Amino acid sequence: MDTSFLDDLLQNTRHYSATKGARSAIHRTDCQGRLTNQARSPVLHSHASRPVDPGWNLPIRAAPLAVTALYSVRRSSPFPVSTREHHMPDLHWTIPVGRWSSWPATSPAAPDVGFIEPIVRRRLSTLSKVALKVAHDCVAQEPARVVFASRHGELRRTTDILRSISAGEPVSPTAFSLSVLNAMTGVFGIARGDRSAASAVSAGAQTLGYALLEAYAQFAAQPDVPVLLVYADEPADLAYGTIEDEVHGGAIAVLLDKDAAAGHVVCSLTRADEEATGQPGEPRTAPSGATSFPTQSQALLHCLETGQPARWQRAGALWHWRWDERAA
Repeated sequence: MDTSFLDDLLQNTRHYSATKGARSAIHRTDCQGRLTNQARSPVLHSHASRPVDPGWNLPIRAAPLAVTALYSVRRSSPFPVSTREHHMPDLHWTIPVGRWSSWPATSPAAPDVGFIEPIVRRRLSTLSKVALKVAHDCVAQEPARVVFASRHGELRRTTDILRSISAGEPVSPTAFSLSVLNAMTGVFGIARGDRSAASAVSAGAQTLGYALLEAYAQFAAQPDVPVLLVYADEPADLAYGTIEDEVHGGAIAVLLDKDAAAGHVVCSLTRADEEATGQPGEPRTAPSGATSFPTQSQALLHCLETGQPARWQRAGALWHWRWDERAA
C-alpha cells in the first residue's frame, strides 16, 4: 500500500504553509485521530507526552500526532487493557424500539436524501447520505435526541485532506467542515430545524454496542423525549492496510421511544473467556442458541430482521442482543 503521503506529511510538517485552512485541517485530523484511537496506541501516547518546540504553532505541532494516530488504526487492538484485569461488571438493559431502519453496504441504489437542501446534499459523502437516510426513515420531523456512532467516521475524507496537504494543495473549507465525526448530526438537525441534543460515539470494533448503551442511558434519564441511535460506517482507506475486526459497512437507525410499538431489544455485555472468542468469519451458532457474527452491526441487524438472538464476541467481551415483543 502506498502510504508515502503520510510519510511526507510527518517528515515535512514544519515546512507547510501556516494558513488558517491548513492549520484547521491538521488540528481537525489530530482530534479525529485521538478520538478514534484514544487510549489504544502506545505510539500515540508517546508522541503526546514528548516535549515539543514551543515556537511551533499549536495546530502545526499536532500534525505528527495526527499522522501517528492514523497509522495506528491498523495495528491497534480494540482493547487497551484486558477487561478481566478490571473485572468488568455484567451489564443488562432493554431498549424500547419505536421504529428502525437499515441500509445495506451492497445496495446498488443511491440513498434518497431529498429532504436535504441541494447545495448541502451534493457535498455529502456516501457515509453521511446513508446515515441521513435511515435517520429520516425513523423520525421524519419529530424532535429527538441523536446518538451517532461510527468507528471510522469520515476517515476517508480526512485522508483526502492529508493527501492535499502533503501535495501542497489548499484544503477545502467545506471538506474540513464535513470531516468531523458529528457532521451528520449537525446536517440532520439543521435540515429538520431540531435543536435537540446530539452526541457522537466511536469505540473501535465495539462502537455500535457502546452507542446502544449511550442511547439507553440518555433515554432512561429522560424517557419523555425519544432518542435516535444512528450507526453508519465504511471500511477505511486502503492506505491503512489490513485492519483488525474491520467494519462491514452500511447503516442502522433505531428510535428509542417509550410508546414503542415494534417491540424491545434486550441487550447485555458480559465477560467471556479468551479461548472461546475464536476468529472472525462466517456466522455460527453458539451453545446459547444465539448466532455469532463477525461484526456488531451484522449481529444487531440479524436480531432486528429475524427476531432471533445474536451475539458478538471478541477480546474477553461478549455482546448479546435478543428481540422481545413483551419486554418491560
